Amino acid sequence: MREPKEVKNHRRLIRLAAAVVSAFALVLVCAVPALAADSWTDITDTQWAQTYGITAAQVATVAQGYDDGTFRPTQTVTRAQYAKMVLSALGISTATPQSPTFTDVSAAGYYYPWIEGGVAAGVIAAKPGDTYRPADPTTRQEASLPLAAYLAQKVLAVNGGISGRLGIYQSLSSYSAAEGLALLAGFADHGDLSPDCAPSESYLVFLGIVQGSGGAGTVCLSPGSSLTRAQAVALILRAETHQPKPATPVVDAVAPAFGPATGGAASYINSAVSEGTAGLLVTPKGRYVITNNRGAEFVLWPESSTPFYFEELRDSAESDQLRALARQAHVPIL
Repeated sequence: MREPKEVKNHRRLIRLAAAVVSAFALVLVCAVPALAADSWTDITDTQWAQTYGITAAQVATVAQGYDDGTFRPTQTVTRAQYAKMVLSALGISTATPQSPTFTDVSAAGYYYPWIEGGVAAGVIAAKPGDTYRPADPTTRQEASLPLAAYLAQKVLAVNGGISGRLGIYQSLSSYSAAEGLALLAGFADHGDLSPDCAPSESYLVFLGIVQGSGGAGTVCLSPGSSLTRAQAVALILRAETHQPKPATPVVDAVAPAFGPATGGAASYINSAVSEGTAGLLVTPKGRYVITNNRGAEFVLWPESSTPFYFEELRDSAESDQLRALARQAHVPIL
């Protein structure tokens, strides 16, 4: 029996529709790019971002992972691995001295250049006859030591002092004695910190690199707990973002402080100026430029009869107060 024309047309339309759908699907497959592969097989790039707030590209600047394609993020990081991570992330050069610093780290060891590089850079402390214990887990408090040493070196080189909340210090130990130990007292387990690690830990707490964990009133540092590889990377990257920048000198009390022997660099002076903190800069000609938090600027230079002569004063009330403070402080050429 002959098939009606309407049925033929209906079948033809169905076949045409199926062909259009197939062609459209093929176009979509070709047009949509394939998702980028994750950097490691045992942790996704998304997990790095969601759990640790860092990218896989950042992680790769600290550690490359293993030859089998894994990163092993939850595996405990050894002291040797941590040394390599720190030097890699912070751009510290490796070193290969002929005589090993530590009795348990031989020149033939894989991690020898990084451990010795840390010693040479002053971020790994060492004494004659010391052991390094390279295969031991890295504890949280030990992890702070090279990071704090590195950041302290940098800020001392850039700004001439370690700025705390109460003053400016010439070493981590002096900062810790004046402010750091009091800052650590806010953590429930601060008494578990090693005396050797407390200054470094307190400085990283001050910078916000170490924050502790726990609920209200029970925040802990867990200084003796070991770090995982992922935690170590996150900690190092937080420290890496705290590269010091030249700071405006602080003026906050009536008394001379310290500064360079001649002009041309930042100097420090203490004095309470008007409505806010002021900055003091010694110019190459020995003149002093003071600015306050409202942007007012004053140019000064010493005279024989008075401590300072004020030029370009833009606010008479502030200039009068500055004159009075300058006479009281008798600030010398620094």
